[in-house]
Amino acid sequence: MNSSRTFLAYDNQNSIEYSGGILTVNNIDKTLSLSNEMQISYSDPNNVFDVSSNGLEINKDGKIVKFTPSEFEIQYENDKKIKLSNNLVEMTYNNNEIKLGSSALYFSDGNRSIDLSKDSVTISENGNQLFLSQSAFGLNYGSGKSIYINKQDKKFNFNYDNISASFSSGESLSFTDGQKSFTLGSSGLSLSDGDKSMSILNENGNPALELSSGNDRFYLSKSGFSIDYDNRNFSINDKGHLHIDFDSTTYVNVDDNSALFFKDGNEFIIGGNTNYLELKNSSRSFALTQNDELTFSEGSYFASLSKDLKVELSDGSRTLKLFDDNHVLKYIQGDYDFGLRGGSGVKPGIDLTVQGNTIFVEGTKNTDVTVGLVSQEFGSVSVTCDKNKNIDGAFSYGGEDYFLQAGEQGISFSDPNDEAEFAQADILDGATATPEMNGPQYIDKITDGTNGRVSGLVQVYYNSAQQHFIGNAAVESTMPPCVDAGLAIEVTPNYWQFDLGTENDMIQIYPMCSGFGGGGWLGLNPTEFNVGVFVGWRAEASVRIGGSACGCKVWGAAEAELGVRAEGEYMPSFLIKRAGVWVRVYVGLGVDFWCPIGGSLTIAEAELAGNLDIYFESRTRVKGDLSGRINVLDLIKADFDMGFDTRF
Repeated sequence: MNSSRTFLAYDNQNSIEYSGGILTVNNIDKTLSLSNEMQISYSDPNNVFDVSSNGLEINKDGKIVKFTPSEFEIQYENDKKIKLSNNLVEMTYNNNEIKLGSSALYFSDGNRSIDLSKDSVTISENGNQLFLSQSAFGLNYGSGKSIYINKQDKKFNFNYDNISASFSSGESLSFTDGQKSFTLGSSGLSLSDGDKSMSILNENGNPALELSSGNDRFYLSKSGFSIDYDNRNFSINDKGHLHIDFDSTTYVNVDDNSALFFKDGNEFIIGGNTNYLELKNSSRSFALTQNDELTFSEGSYFASLSKDLKVELSDGSRTLKLFDDNHVLKYIQGDYDFGLRGGSGVKPGIDLTVQGNTIFVEGTKNTDVTVGLVSQEFGSVSVTCDKNKNIDGAFSYGGEDYFLQAGEQGISFSDPNDEAEFAQADILDGATATPEMNGPQYIDKITDGTNGRVSGLVQVYYNSAQQHFIGNAAVESTMPPCVDAGLAIEVTPNYWQFDLGTENDMIQIYPMCSGFGGGGWLGLNPTEFNVGVFVGWRAEASVRIGGSACGCKVWGAAEAELGVRAEGEYMPSFLIKRAGVWVRVYVGLGVDFWCPIGGSLTIAEAELAGNLDIYFESRTRVKGDLSGRINVLDLIKADFDMGFDTRF
C-alpha cells in the first residue's frame, strides 16, 4: 500500500487492486473492474460485459449485443447479425445480405444480387450482370459475351465469343472475329486476315500504304518505299536514302553523308563524319581521314601517317611520334614525355615532361642556349645565354611576365606591377545605353597633375519623334574625396525611370578614401520605389621593401558595411513590399614579391557577410543568410554558408 496503489492478494489467482482510479478484482479466471468514471467491466472465458461513456457491450458465448452513440449491433452467430448505423441498416442471415440506407439498397443471396444506388442499378446472377446508370448501359453474359454503351463518351462495344465490334466518336469503327479484322479511324483504314493485312495510313497528314504477309512487308508513302521480303530489305526514302540486302550477310546502305558496303562482317565506307574512306571489320580498321591522314588500328595498336609525313605509333600504353609540329621525335608513356625538339621555327633541343611539368634545353649552334622549366602550378622560368655572354631571364606567373637582362647589354629588370590607380567611370548598372558617344573623358580641371585619377562620363539622347529621353552620368575618383557614383534617367510619354545608383551598383563616397564613408541608391518610377542606405569604413595600407629587381610589398586591408534597404509602392497608395538589412566585414594581410621570380602570398584573410529581409506578402516571409570564410597562409582554410526562409 502506498499513495498511488493499494493491492491485496490471497494467492496469484485471487487479488484486489486499486490504482489510477480503477478498482480491479481477480478471481481465478474472472475479472471485474470499476472506475471512478463509472466504467464497469466484467469478463470470464465465455462472457464479457462492458459499460462506459462510449457505449455498452454484452458478449455471452459468442452472442453479442453492442451499442455505441453511432451504431447498434446484434450478432447471434458470425453469419447471423443485424447492424444499425447513422444512415444504414445491414442484415446478414446465412448467405443472404441486405443493406438499406439513404444512399443504397442492396440484396444478395450468394448467387443473385441487386444493387440500387443513387446513380445506378446493378443486377447480377451466377456471373451474369446487367447495369444501368445515367450515362451508360451494360450487359455481361458469361466471360465472353457483353454489350456496353456509354452515352457520354459516345462509345459502343459488342463481344460474342471471338467476335468483337466497337464504335466511338474517338476510336471510329473496328471489327474482328478472331481471324479477320477491320479498323477505320482517324489514323487510317486497316484490314487483316490472319497474318495478312492491308492498311491505308495517315502519317501527319500524308497518306501511306502498307501490305504485309507474315514477315514480308511492302510500305509506300510520300517519303519513299520499303520492301521486306525473304528476310531482306529494299528501301528508298528521305531518311535512309537507299538500302539493299543481297543476302543475310551482304548489304548496301546510303545515308546523308556516307555510303556503306557490308559483306561477311567487313565494311567499306565512303564518307562520314571523320573519314573519306574506311575499310574495317570487328578488329581492324584502315582509313583515310578528313585530316588527310592514313590510319591503321587493331585492338590497342594504332598507326598514322599524315600528308606532311608526320608519323604516330602506339600500342595503347606507349606512343612514338615522328616529325610533329615541335619535335623530330617524341616518346610518351603515361605521365612521362621525352622529346627531341626541332622543326620549322623551332630551335633544336631536348625536353622531359613529368605530370605536366616540363624541363627543356634548346639552342642554336654558335648562337645561344636556353634552359627552362614550365609548370602548370607555378608558371614558367627560363634562362638564355648567347655567344656574347649576355643572359636573358624570363618568369611568368599568374598572367604576368617578368624579365631580367644581364651581361654586355647591361642589367635591367621589368616589373609588370604598376601601382598607379587610374579611374574609369562607367554607366550605371542596368541603365539603358545611348548611341555611342565620345566618352569616358578625363576631367582636366579636376585632374590636373593626377594622371587621370578622376574620370567623368555624360551620355544624353533624345528622340523628338518618339519623345524619348535617355540621360546617363557617372564619376569615379581614386583621390580624396573617393567617389564612385552613377545616375540614369529615362523618360517616355507613358513611363519614366530615375536611378541614383542601384542595389547592384551603389553610390559610394569616402571623403578621405580611407576611414568612414557611406552611400546607397534610390530608384523611382511612376508607381514604385527602391531605396537603400549604408555606412561603411575601410582602410588600406602597403609597404614596399627592396627595389625593382628584387623586393616585396606588404599590404593590409579592412572593410565594414552596415546598410538598410526597402522597396514598395507609393502610388496609388503607400505599400512596403520588402525591408531588410545587410552587414559585411573583411580583413586581410598579404605580401607580393619579385626576385626575379615573383608571386603573392595571403598571410591571413577573413570575411563575414549576412542579409536579413522581410517580405510583406499574403503571409509574412522572413529570409536570411550568413556566410563566412577564413584563410591563413593558404594552409588553414574554412568557410560556411547558412540560411533560412520562413513564412508566418
